[in-house]
Amino acid sequence: MKTFTKLLCAAAVASVGTFANADVIINSGSTGTTGAATELQVNLQATSTLAGGTCTGTECSPLPTSTFTEAGTGVVTSLLPGGQFGVFNSGFNSTWFLNAVYQDLSGGYAFGFPNFNATGYVDLFYVEQSTGNTEQMARLLVGGGQVEPANVNLSGIVDYSWLMSATDTGNTAADAKTFFEHTSASNGFTKFYDIWADTTTADVAWDFDFSVATPNAPYNGDTTSATRSTDLNGQIVFNVPEPSSIAILGLGLLGLAGAARRRKS
Repeated sequence: MKTFTKLLCAAAVASVGTFANADVIINSGSTGTTGAATELQVNLQATSTLAGGTCTGTECSPLPTSTFTEAGTGVVTSLLPGGQFGVFNSGFNSTWFLNAVYQDLSGGYAFGFPNFNATGYVDLFYVEQSTGNTEQMARLLVGGGQVEPANVNLSGIVDYSWLMSATDTGNTAADAKTFFEHTSASNGFTKFYDIWADTTTADVAWDFDFSVATPNAPYNGDTTSATRSTDLNGQIVFNVPEPSSIAILGLGLLGLAGAARRRKS
């Protein structure tokens, strides 16, 4: 019985950390609450800087030993609908906007394709139309990324450690602690900030799949530093931790095992 109980515990713990795509609700302060969106459509204008490439004149391309850094800015252009009738956007892109900052990413090359390190982030900022005031709502830490057929994938976790030292809080109607939430509770929490702050709950994960305009365009410069600018168009999907059916089943079996032991005693 002890061995069986340990196996059930292991199965339950292993499956509690699973993730599922979730509808995301945005609470935009005085402008209201949006409907449930499944993805954020993002457009970024990024500059990639290559070091250690091979060059012919001023046109350069990477070598296996080359490295790169990337940074850029852009906007969330739309909230992609999760249902037949789309998303109630509550003033999005009219009375308020979401800007994005893509910064400090780095990586190297394998077989001619870039692979991203676990560095850098994508910051999301709320902007009020009437005042122009801007306030950060979230930071998406990059945990790594790679090129896949026809697109690039970045992934990581949502982070709020920057909020303790933020200087722009209170400038807008929106609040970073309540801005992003999802439609079902994770360990009793729906707000992304509360999930992050709870030490017993896994962090909210994210994936950013995007295409690169002119992916084969050469870098311009020299072997020390060459740059190129591209448009990154894609979708950010959030994945919230939730107990899986296996975990629930495992916990139920643990209860049955405990009841059986009590009956024997």
